[in-house]
Formats: sequence, C-alpha cells, structure tokens
Amino acid sequence: QWFVAFVIVGLVLTASHYINNWRDYVRGFDAIENGSTGKSYTSASKLLPAGLLSTTDMIHGALVMLGLSAMLMLLYAPHRLDVWGLYALGVFLALTYTDVFKPKGFGEAALFLGHGWGTTTFAYAMVKPIGIDGFIAGIILGMLAALVYTLDQLPDVETDFGKKARDLAYIMFKAEIRPSSYVWFTASAISFLTVAFVLLGWIPKEMLLGLLSMPLFHVTGVVIDYDYGKGVLIGLVAVWAFPLLATIGLLL
Repeated sequence: QWFVAFVIVGLVLTASHYINNWRDYVRGFDAIENGSTGKSYTSASKLLPAGLLSTTDMIHGALVMLGLSAMLMLLYAPHRLDVWGLYALGVFLALTYTDVFKPKGFGEAALFLGHGWGTTTFAYAMVKPIGIDGFIAGIILGMLAALVYTLDQLPDVETDFGKKARDLAYIMFKAEIRPSSYVWFTASAISFLTVAFVLLGWIPKEMLLGLLSMPLFHVTGVVIDYDYGKGVLIGLVAVWAFPLLATIGLLL
C-alpha cells in the first residue's frame, strides 16, 4: 500500500505542476518578456513560452495523471473516509492552487496542506488509519514544503506581484528580510517542533535523527544570499535529507 500511495501522490503532484504551468502561462506569469526570472535548477516555467510544449499538452498531461491516480484509488485504496478525503484534498489543491490560492496570498498555505501535510498523512492513511504520529509528521514535512517553494518564488517576486500574485516571498522582499534569515528561522522552528513533539510522545524519538540535516539548512542560508541557484540546490538536499534521516532512524 505504501508504494501505491507513493505513486498516487506523485501523479497528483505532477498534475498540479502541469496545471500551474498552464495557468501561469495563460495568465501571463511565464511570458518570456517581463516574466518569471530564469532559474539555474529548472526550466519548467519556460516549457510553454519556448514552444517546447503546448497548453493542450499540459491539460492532457494533467488529465492523464489525475485519471491514473483515480484508477489506482479505485483499485487499491481502503474504503475509509480519511483516505478518500485526503485524496480529494490533494486533487482540489492541484486544481485551485494557481487561480484561487496564489492570487489571494494563500499559496504557502496550499503548499503546506498539499505538498507536505496532505501527502504525508494520505500515505500514512493508505497503510493504516491516521494516528497522531502521522498527523504530526505531516506538519513537519508541510513546513519543509512551504520553505522550499517560498525560496523558489524569490526571483519572481517583482513580476509576479505586478500581476497580483501576493505571497510570503513578496512580504519578505518588501520587508527586506534576507533569504538566509527566513531559512534559519524555519529550520529552527522545525527543530523546535520536532523536539517538542518527541517530548510529548506524539512522534517516535528515532525521528530526531532528522535533525542531523539542520547544518545543511544553515549552509543554505549562508550560500543563498550570495548565490541563489546554489543555495536553492543545497536547500533541496536539506529538505530531502530530513525525512530520509528520520526514516533511517525509524528503521534502525
């Protein structure tokens, strides 16, 4: 069941990116002129402006991904409200993130719910009914998801805000908050919550092994102020390292 959950999550997340690319392009966010800044670690936002893919390709890709995920749900998902409710939440966020949440300044909330908390708790629920440990692990991973996507938006903040996409990155920009300060604050918050949840007995103490990834977040903070591309790449490694280390701790 965990592998099926992994595939379903991957399909819905991929669909959400197809939809986001399509809707951003249609609304002018990814126009080559006065659009999103080029990023050294991805060219996804330029697939449509460069003519490598069409909006029809994006729409069809999203439909295929969502259709496959629904088929797997019907074939393998337990018949429980928590499983289907979390799946419905993921599909809803995939469909509404770009046109509903992002323009109203709630993009990070949607990312927290969809890319972090929702995916984790859904995978947990596919294996067994949701417990406090799965719920709490989702909170921690949701914070990691919001962190990395906020960093991803930093180069786009001026052009995106001009098209009324208000988000945490814009607030940081206007308040002249350095990216390093944001990374360090978020990493500290994740560390504090992890320790607190362990002390409360809500998650296994073995998950503390994930905190070994914190130095990577601090390196991210040092680098990102001076070399954005390299800083984001290190940050991605840090974001992946936390759950991997926590998983290793649980398996030992």
